[in-house]
Amino acid sequence: MVLLGDLLRFFRRLVSRARRDRLDDELGGEIAGHIERRRQQLVDAGMDPHDAAREARRIFGNVTAIREETREMWTFTSLETVLQDARFGARLLRRSPLFTVAAVASLAIGIGAATAVFSLADGLLLRQLPVRNPQELVLFRWISGPDGPFESLTGYGNQTATESSSTSFSLSAYRTVQENLRSEADVFAFADLYTVNLAVNGRPQSGSGQVVSGNYFSVLGIDAAAGRLLSPSDDAPGASPTAVIGHDFWQRAFAGDPHIVGRTVVVNGTSFEIAGVLPAGFSGANQVGQPCDVMVPMVHYKVASRAEDDPLNPNFWWVLMMARLKPGVTAERVQSASDLLLKGTVRAAMPDMPAENLPRMSVEPGAQGQTEDRRSMREPIRIMGIVVTIVLLVACANVANLLLARGRARAREVAVRAAIGAPRGRIVRQLLTEGLLLGLAASAIGLTLAQWISSALLPALAPNDQMFTVRYALDVKVVSFTTTLGIACSVLFALFPAIRASKAGLTPALQEGSRGATGSPARFAAAGALVVVQVALSMLLLSAATLLGWSAYRLQRVDPGFDPTNVLTFSVDTTSNGYDSTRRRAYVARALEALRTIPGVTHASMTSHRLIANSSWSGASRADDMPPLAPDDPATGDRARKYRTWRLAVDETFFDTFGIPLLRGRPFSSHVSPTGPGVVVVNEALARLLFGTTDVVGRHMVPSLGQAEPLEIVGVARDAHYTSLRTPPPPTAYLPYQQAGSGRTSFAVKTGGHPLALAETVRETMRRLDASLPLFGVITQEGQIRRSLAQERLFANLALLLGGVTLALCGIGLYGLLAYAVTRRTPEIGVRIALGAERRQVRWMILRQSMVLVVAGLVVGVPAAYAFAGFVESLLFGLSPYDPRALAAGASIMLLVAVVAAYIPARRASRIDPLAALRAD
Repeated sequence: MVLLGDLLRFFRRLVSRARRDRLDDELGGEIAGHIERRRQQLVDAGMDPHDAAREARRIFGNVTAIREETREMWTFTSLETVLQDARFGARLLRRSPLFTVAAVASLAIGIGAATAVFSLADGLLLRQLPVRNPQELVLFRWISGPDGPFESLTGYGNQTATESSSTSFSLSAYRTVQENLRSEADVFAFADLYTVNLAVNGRPQSGSGQVVSGNYFSVLGIDAAAGRLLSPSDDAPGASPTAVIGHDFWQRAFAGDPHIVGRTVVVNGTSFEIAGVLPAGFSGANQVGQPCDVMVPMVHYKVASRAEDDPLNPNFWWVLMMARLKPGVTAERVQSASDLLLKGTVRAAMPDMPAENLPRMSVEPGAQGQTEDRRSMREPIRIMGIVVTIVLLVACANVANLLLARGRARAREVAVRAAIGAPRGRIVRQLLTEGLLLGLAASAIGLTLAQWISSALLPALAPNDQMFTVRYALDVKVVSFTTTLGIACSVLFALFPAIRASKAGLTPALQEGSRGATGSPARFAAAGALVVVQVALSMLLLSAATLLGWSAYRLQRVDPGFDPTNVLTFSVDTTSNGYDSTRRRAYVARALEALRTIPGVTHASMTSHRLIANSSWSGASRADDMPPLAPDDPATGDRARKYRTWRLAVDETFFDTFGIPLLRGRPFSSHVSPTGPGVVVVNEALARLLFGTTDVVGRHMVPSLGQAEPLEIVGVARDAHYTSLRTPPPPTAYLPYQQAGSGRTSFAVKTGGHPLALAETVRETMRRLDASLPLFGVITQEGQIRRSLAQERLFANLALLLGGVTLALCGIGLYGLLAYAVTRRTPEIGVRIALGAERRQVRWMILRQSMVLVVAGLVVGVPAAYAFAGFVESLLFGLSPYDPRALAAGASIMLLVAVVAAYIPARRASRIDPLAALRAD
């Protein structure tokens, strides 16, 4: 009953709030009627009419107080006063446009950057899969000794000197776990097809795809946007090729055709009938940001992937496993059971494996799907978060300084309000409301800036140059974060100035501007402390920006060991459309011949892997005089790590195309036979690794630690970077593509002019050779190098930009403080000049005040910057994060800003006319 009564009173007040003006008029009429009736009674009793009116009002009481008390009964008084404060604050801010723009712009930059980083962290690190009850999902990972329990692995893996781990399993391990854990969990599987060739109505295009188990969608709880999704019958042996396509691919390739069911899509040369469309926003349980154009049943993995490995081979690990736990079942229980099952399948496939090297199972939370890419993104996002927090704090300190100055200017107004009875709490609330308006305005602008900033930051997080799509979502979570941040910042920067303004004494404030009133240095202590904070925080970003900028510059100056100018690179997927090794070699030979006939092309060559593209092919090798080792030999792992060799399948003109000189010997012959004697060109690093010298032409190496045919070394090439400019040139073996086993195919075209001018001609030439093979990754080699340095350049640019912003804010705060100080000390400075002080002494007095504040900030900021440097260590190249030159550069820049910020106030102070100053006093 009490609750019902409260609700009734609340709704009555709402209705009364809507009829406020009418009720107020009725209240005024009723009060006037009461007073008039009492006046008439007094007149009838013989009192003078004038005295009767006065007595009637006295008897009735304070009309204004009674009206206020009555209003409180049928309206929300606190809401009314808040609205009054907001309207009054908005009018004051409109009257000070420069102050408003400066404060809002400062905050909007910080809030926008913070919102952008939050949206990236939410989308990349925090967001769960859009499936039914994602918290019930788990994923499986194995961990073993340094030598993995497989012969071949496709997927994500991590290997150190003491441990290997991955989320890829053999098909037999998946089936064993699924069958034996039916009572504990619903286990499902999937695998990435990576880049695939898709063809719709005969038009080829590059895309992405996955293979999934028949229970994949039913366990995840996904509904189709059109048609149906895959079922266990689609994944049964002998089932006809059926596929579901991604929502974005449906819109892009089929224009959202509602009659999509029954049409076909060609995946790597095999036609699949489309059963349905994935819902919007769902691209599978694979890595975050990884798009998916098509999903096909796992039973069709061989034809869909064109993999050279047999998917049924228990030593080929390619299946990713996840599960949904049954009610009451714990992850620990599933881990214990699946660990025994995994060890059993490995023992059956590799009976000679030592027991200590058997993998152990780890069952981890799977609400976000596969997490390897997320792990690589955590550190960059953490650094971004720290940087934007610093910028936001500097912005808050700057706005607080502006509000302090504004509070000093409004001291007389506040004192008058207090003198006529305004309580201190009401004054503080009014000033806080003005700060809240600034924070909310900055939040609104920050939401717009965040979309642009997040798009600019996203490329730095893309893993290994992969296909990567994450959309900025302006959802309730992001809006709530931004609004909350704006309110929190408002309290942070407005509370202290508001309390300080409300505590100002009445007499000094009312005497402000009167003859003899002068400013005291103590009055500027709070503003000076804020400037010190700004300087200290700015030092953090300045030192980090110096380190990152210097690191990016050093990376761009690294000699790659080859000539990247005027080289156009692109790739084709020759593993599709039934290309075996013989057909692939014939295609490469025809493509090279056709490319070399294009006008403007000086060289054309083939490579299995692009240079500086975070993609590589590696394995262990040995000199021919080293004895082979059996796979189960304990020394195999140590020798494999010591003699790890990067391999690159190329043609005979590769070295001319990229300008890599041969220091000894010769390149391959153009007539290398696939079945003829094996030949190889090694770089200096590999020659020294295997033989201790570069004079190795005519000697032999073996591309395996076990038994294999030796390759004759016909040339020694200069060291060149392979996958990255960050690491030294690795030991590299250049193999003729006619004899190499890599199925990857990329081309490099050297041109006489700008290579992109020939891009369309190159596309048409390759299309005439085989229209079913689309080109992908068309880019210049210089562009590829720039792309490989995208993260370093972006972080350097971000740090430099935000460092510049904080530096500007710091300079503005320092300038404002000194300019106000000069204004307040004008009479004092006039007296000093009149008594004989030289103008340079006056300038130095102001400059010294600036230097004192900056030096105090540096005393705090330099140690903090030294401690902060460790956070950016992972982004540096060839530099120590504690390089004293970075700190010295940051401190020097801050001192220079102090001089520049103080110069104009100091010059104005030195030009004060003593007579004018004394007359003004």
